[in-house]
Amino acid sequence: MAFARRFGGLQMTAGTLTHPPLSASPPPSPGPESSPIDRVHKYRRLQDDEIRLLILNPGSEDEPISCFLEHSHISKTKPYHALSYAWGSALEPRTILLDGCPTEVSGNLEAFLRSRRREHECPVLWVDAVCINQADMDEKRAQIQLMKRVYEGSDLVLVWLGEAIDGTARTLDWMEDLFHDFWLPRLTSLNRSVSASLGSITDRDARRILFEVIGDEGDPLGDRELQGMEHIFSNPWWSRIWVYQEATAPTKRATRVLIGKYEIPFQTILAVGEILRHLSSHGHGSFFSQNPGLANNTPVVVMQIYRELRAQYIETGTSRFLRLADLLPSLRSFDATNPRDKLYALIPTSLDGAELLHVAYDRPVEEAYAQIAWTLIQKHRSLDILGHCCRGEGNSLLKLPSWVPDWTAKGTAMHFFKRGISPDWRSTTLATDQEIPIAEGDRVPIGKLYSASGDSLPEISLDDSGTRLSCKGYIFDAVRHVTPTAGTTESRHDVVEEWMTWLDLTLSAMAGCQLPYSNIKTAFSHTMVADCERVAVDVGMRDCSLGLGAKREGRMTGLHPATFRRKLFLTGRGYLGLTDAGVMPGDEVVVLMGGQCPFVLRRQREYYELVGEAYVHGIMDGDDEQQRGGAVGSGETRKFEIR
Repeated sequence: MAFARRFGGLQMTAGTLTHPPLSASPPPSPGPESSPIDRVHKYRRLQDDEIRLLILNPGSEDEPISCFLEHSHISKTKPYHALSYAWGSALEPRTILLDGCPTEVSGNLEAFLRSRRREHECPVLWVDAVCINQADMDEKRAQIQLMKRVYEGSDLVLVWLGEAIDGTARTLDWMEDLFHDFWLPRLTSLNRSVSASLGSITDRDARRILFEVIGDEGDPLGDRELQGMEHIFSNPWWSRIWVYQEATAPTKRATRVLIGKYEIPFQTILAVGEILRHLSSHGHGSFFSQNPGLANNTPVVVMQIYRELRAQYIETGTSRFLRLADLLPSLRSFDATNPRDKLYALIPTSLDGAELLHVAYDRPVEEAYAQIAWTLIQKHRSLDILGHCCRGEGNSLLKLPSWVPDWTAKGTAMHFFKRGISPDWRSTTLATDQEIPIAEGDRVPIGKLYSASGDSLPEISLDDSGTRLSCKGYIFDAVRHVTPTAGTTESRHDVVEEWMTWLDLTLSAMAGCQLPYSNIKTAFSHTMVADCERVAVDVGMRDCSLGLGAKREGRMTGLHPATFRRKLFLTGRGYLGLTDAGVMPGDEVVVLMGGQCPFVLRRQREYYELVGEAYVHGIMDGDDEQQRGGAVGSGETRKFEIR
């Protein structure tokens, strides 16, 4: 059954020719001693809104790959298939004939072209590495602006994951069975679409998958099938920033994954990946979490979510989650060979990227990052972007001002959520037993989650060098005690006991300290989850009844990623807080105008450095007289120079 489903879907009819077209580059001038090996490929200039299509010539298995380029207007192009693949690979570069000229391409691309070549047809493809003149920066800039239309206008997006291995065939059969025999029937029973969110899988579903679909929990898959699963999810394609727009594009037909000679719908792989993640998160199927490629599948989750969001945007014309400021943190875990592409790759799919960014590969990376941070602060009149700056365990290689997020750094603390559901709407909804709907058409009112600085707007300026940010605010208190260790993704449950023990010992040593709240355990519980439950993408909900380990509608609200790579601290007056792992005793807790959260700053001789944003229990809901009156220096407003 799975075999028939997997090989019966794609027919090479659309997107093919039966003869080679006119070459898109001028023919080489044959000299008396010229030969094909001496020819150098030259691109013919594109006109406005033109793209190049790659036409793959017929050939037998042993013949060299030969293809031609053809110019076409983006809105009038013939049917074509757009390729998504990882540029870099362990394969040696190969030479193909492009418009009759020897041209070097990656071994991975050559392997794909060889797999798609037919004996009597000419597949029509769009391949960025060949269809864009990579040496022409002006052309690259213009083509980046068209990429969204290229992928959305294609008849099919082909995801190439390289050659197959021994376990590939049986692994894909198992995936097809899980998707068709479990997931589709479940969606039908719930009257939901195939693209419905996978986050609704319950413990009962997990057990059913294990025992009814997979089989014996102790031995669900053989070694070859597990290797096949690992081979799919550990492929470097998943980690590349450019594939995000390709994988999430709402195409005319569908997106299919190619592994050697095998094919499978991309939606099936996304669904199975999310099911496996859910199984592991519920303590089932330890065999999955023991495989690195299966456990670290954040890109799979991101692609599933944003694939749905982009499709909803096409249908409704509105979106809360597709601004550049939304995509930058969500796609932080993706890689880019050129760090500028951490910005530029998001232009095609963000609603405001073309407005906020100017593609300039000759611009220093540090300058580009600082400029977009400053632009977002001005554009949104908010300091929320500062929440993405971390001093802790991030592996930054760039020399950036402390107020500029390094989007290349990994292992950083996850930013606190900044958007929340309207309190009035929330109170009526929680009285029912229904899930909170956050789909685009649900019209759920969204606002700020915190308001540490009240309704104030940023009072900011930037010096001529573009490195020193001036902000107005006041010092609330100073950090006095810090936990010895930070929370990690591996020890998130152990950290509760460890931090509670630390807190008991620290409070005992702070004899006579008058805490601003009566129940330290309640404060601790709220701090450990930053007083927030995630309900969708980056939308959170604050509710005083939801403490550490509380449950609502069968979902565990904590422990929360707020603790990951952060440390707990106590201020001099006994306020409990959570901030970046780089915090040290003596750092100052500052409320900056226009900031939802307080910030931890470190005083230097002539300036401050930003340590990170903070959740400080008891001061997250407004700049009132009691909060200001109890602050250091009576809450006197001053200017902070941050660099």
